[in-house]
Amino acid sequence: MVIKLKDFEFSHLPDVLTIDTGERIIETEIPYGPTLLEDLGEKVERFSLSGILENMNEWERLKELRRKEVILRIGELRKKVRIKEIRGNILRRGRLRYTITMVESKKEGVTLKEVHPKKERIYNARKEAEFIRNELMRRRLDPLGELNMLLFSLEKGLLRLEALLSDVFYYAELPLNLRDKVSAHLSYLMTQGEYLKEKAESVIDKDVEMARRLREFVFRLLDFLGVEKREIDALPKRKGTYIVKANETLQSIAVKEYGDVTRWVDIAEVNGIDDPGSVKAGQKLELPV
Repeated sequence: MVIKLKDFEFSHLPDVLTIDTGERIIETEIPYGPTLLEDLGEKVERFSLSGILENMNEWERLKELRRKEVILRIGELRKKVRIKEIRGNILRRGRLRYTITMVESKKEGVTLKEVHPKKERIYNARKEAEFIRNELMRRRLDPLGELNMLLFSLEKGLLRLEALLSDVFYYAELPLNLRDKVSAHLSYLMTQGEYLKEKAESVIDKDVEMARRLREFVFRLLDFLGVEKREIDALPKRKGTYIVKANETLQSIAVKEYGDVTRWVDIAEVNGIDDPGSVKAGQKLELPV
């Protein structure tokens, strides 16, 4: 079987190949009624490869594909994918172990707006903040620039939120460390929104229309951020425990429990493991969700 990324052909077949079909089905329970199955939208497949490269030249060629959209060929299967991450660990004799994670690209230039159900609201909020900021400047309603500074800070913060949520459908797909970052960032945006709500009062006597628009924007934004914060904070932090068996590694446990070799990083982080080769038979591990 041939496995290729664009024109890069692996000299050795990967040790691990994972394909996540991306089913998005949820169950809705109705009191005293039937359980409904709801399809949450089009599926986006995810792929991961892990294996050995013989030399650094192969590694340099592989790294050039990072963040690019390429054709993944697995035998007769061909998929257009966007490479999310390429990681490598140097082994003995100049060899290197790599891990590649990819997401199916159904369109040219797939963006977060197309794959994340919350993206449109984040994007629209950012654009509305930009519009209001420009209108305040045009109408000279913010002589000290305080509102301009707060709105610009919100724009950057919302853009950062888009980056943190890149390539996921739901918060549950985020690794634990990113969940904590997103939660903290939502708190920061809510604080900025509260400051903006206080400062908005300064516009009321100068321009009633802009004051109304600014207040409505802030209240909608705070409501949206509050819902998102509660949703991500309500997610379970642990999947359960696991007892390491003889000859097992974090990578093999990740494949066994999640079907994704890259999840060994999350297992290591939750358990405070710096050296992934240090786990021993009988050791108890906490498994992240």
